[in-house]
Amino acid sequence: MKLSNDYVPDAMIPKLKIYISCNGLGLGHVGRILSVAKVLNKRGDKVIFGTWGPGVEFAQKEGFFCYDLPAVDWKDRSDGSFDIGGTVARLPLIVLGIIRLFFRERGILKKEKPDVVISDGSIGHCTGRSLGIPAIYVDHQMDFPLSSKIIRNIVIQIHNFSVKMGRKVAVLDLEPPQNIYPYSVTDIERVVYTGPLVGSVPADYDDQKKIKEKLNVRGNLCVIMISGPKHSPFALEEKILAIEDELMKMKGWTFIIKAPGEHDDKQNIRYVRWIDDVYELIKASDVVVSRSGYTTVCDILAFFKKSILIPQPKQVEQEALAKHLKEKGIAQMILQDELENLPELISDTFDNEINVAELRNVSDSIDKCRAKQKIVDIIDEMPGVKGN
Repeated sequence: MKLSNDYVPDAMIPKLKIYISCNGLGLGHVGRILSVAKVLNKRGDKVIFGTWGPGVEFAQKEGFFCYDLPAVDWKDRSDGSFDIGGTVARLPLIVLGIIRLFFRERGILKKEKPDVVISDGSIGHCTGRSLGIPAIYVDHQMDFPLSSKIIRNIVIQIHNFSVKMGRKVAVLDLEPPQNIYPYSVTDIERVVYTGPLVGSVPADYDDQKKIKEKLNVRGNLCVIMISGPKHSPFALEEKILAIEDELMKMKGWTFIIKAPGEHDDKQNIRYVRWIDDVYELIKASDVVVSRSGYTTVCDILAFFKKSILIPQPKQVEQEALAKHLKEKGIAQMILQDELENLPELISDTFDNEINVAELRNVSDSIDKCRAKQKIVDIIDEMPGVKGN
């Protein structure tokens, strides 16, 4: 019998149980791996999540069962900045948290008996290895931009030892030298550069003009996404509220601001606390302002949008990414303490501050990667998985 390209007999679809272990700091890890979970779920596999913090509710909201895991956390200040001294001081508690997380997940894996473990920035691959379950480690961070070379080398060695516990390693970035994040490069064996995980593509949505009409937006649209773990969103929200008057003076612009608090709309400013479809809003935008978390940045780049990145203070990963993209000319960067200059930078970014040709090249490269399908293919081809 001749089969159409869209028809896949049930007998050919691998019915697997897959446990996804996610880092729970913020929503970036859960948010991006959900795109893979949805592909697996659609083809008939059973997907179970394990994470902590706001990621638990996020996974559940998307329809997946999620275990609430012990948190492994760092110390931050009231301005959202990373507290190095405070984190070092609580290092014994962090180590204890990792041990608790390991044994909690070990109990989950014994109970659920998954065929595969996917670990996104967490330690699920180590737990899976301890029970002989095939595991994939996925992340974009393979190096750490620390000021001390000695500490950096120690951290890299510990990280690489952990990563190698996975049977396969998927780096969620374009292959070097086209990599988006400057510290995703590694010489670890068994690494596959899959490209960034993006939940949707621009072709899934109406054109920008139609979405603006739906949103009742005339002129230019700037979307400001206030997000991040712990104190970070509240610190940024305070800074944005302080420049409301200047934003209201920008004729021809509408601002949609996703903020953690409740606020009244003002003239050309609309506040929302939750966005049902962030990709639709990104496609409607002319400029996006956000933290420089890797997942959010890749979403913006995939949709070919001009952006202004506000790295979380003293969060070296976000600072390195924002600086790197600014140097490449495909995004602008502003520090949290300099947001009085944001209104002017929004206009400049819209007019002429972005290398549009390079931005298009990166956007097209992300689209061609088909990252979520590559990870599914890794599962299907990995030795030790049922049916292989």
